Amino acid sequence: MAERLECKTPECNNTISRQVALRTGGICWTCICKMEPGEREDFIRKLRIQSEPYEGVTDPVEVIKIYHELRRCFPLLQFADRLTTLEELYCDLDSEQASQLLTNAISLHQGTNERGKNSADDIAIYLTAFTEHTTEPYLEILAAENNFDPDYLFLRASDEIRDKILSLTAGDGGILVALAWIGDDRSVAQFAQWRESPPSWSADFYVPIEKFAHFAGWELTDRNERRDLYYDTCFEMTKCLDGETVDTTIGTASAVDEKCPYCNHPTTHLIDLDLNDPRFAFLDWPFPRLQVLCCEFCVCYTDFLFSVIDDEGIARLSPDNKRPEWLPDDSDVCGNRLQGPMRLAANPRPAYYAASPYLPTPSTQIGGLPCWVQDSAYPTCPKCDQTMTFVAQLDCEDIEEYGEGTYYMFACKDCAMTATTYQQT
Repeated sequence: MAERLECKTPECNNTISRQVALRTGGICWTCICKMEPGEREDFIRKLRIQSEPYEGVTDPVEVIKIYHELRRCFPLLQFADRLTTLEELYCDLDSEQASQLLTNAISLHQGTNERGKNSADDIAIYLTAFTEHTTEPYLEILAAENNFDPDYLFLRASDEIRDKILSLTAGDGGILVALAWIGDDRSVAQFAQWRESPPSWSADFYVPIEKFAHFAGWELTDRNERRDLYYDTCFEMTKCLDGETVDTTIGTASAVDEKCPYCNHPTTHLIDLDLNDPRFAFLDWPFPRLQVLCCEFCVCYTDFLFSVIDDEGIARLSPDNKRPEWLPDDSDVCGNRLQGPMRLAANPRPAYYAASPYLPTPSTQIGGLPCWVQDSAYPTCPKCDQTMTFVAQLDCEDIEEYGEGTYYMFACKDCAMTATTYQQT
């Protein structure tokens, strides 16, 4: 048996091979994972070996296969960048290439390797998000297994798949969310029927059945019609690189003079949009600016923080807010952790482009569908009791090094109200 060495971390009883010890300085992977995020990333960065797995590979299908094989393993390898992004590779696939990938996904799914099954789901999700090619054969297999995870895959499911789902006893949250993603007239009618006559199994859920539609970004109206809770137009936001021209029509994560009444922390404009920019016409906002104001600290400890907007588009914290039931003692010294500036993409992207956490696309955006870290959480407007529409989100990972969590922003146009919530794994 190969020689194994004790981990050098005090009080750790793990052993590692001599080869691994030479790479990690004698520390086991479990102890590396327990380090603080910044320290861990720095440690891993020093250990990484440069690898070029794509060298000499020109077939886009093979490049994509390599990516999905590698992305879930080998944390100590640093892979050379591809000349094209994964989204571009998928978007450029022709029907035959997409079919080859789907066949590969089916083969991986039907295998016994759990990592392979995860890669199979990834391939199907990417085909759904980035292409118009069918994933119907994969969905048929999932439906036959009564497997509806990842639910995002059912976004473009056929009528046959929908009818298969409707034929099942729907006392399963995964089934309800998959049906919500399908979201066609027949699915909407079924949710309306369940609302009018709740089945016995509805008592097993902590929310009314129709609320499962929120996972796919819509709700039932009083007339049993579908009302979308998002904008179909979507613009990605990215952090400005050194030397890049700052986009003056968009402000993000900028501190303002108003202090939070609960923690005395400076409040923040998570976004501050100049609506004279034609890219924002889709928002149809009745003011010259759209500011979403919140305390980026307190919002982490309450469901929602609301702000009201005056005729000039200036936001103020709403009197409808309530102090969080609990705040850490260091709230008075916490500085603004989000830092701008950001830039807006010149062209829009599809609304569903980053709606699943399994997708590789940055999720910081204006418009589109939210990418929930946890369950869907649409606020109700304090003035009119209507569900507020999703406007934007800031993924801290896209903004700051070692950032965690996502800020979600919503608006009620009729009442000139905005709301913010925060989620983190």
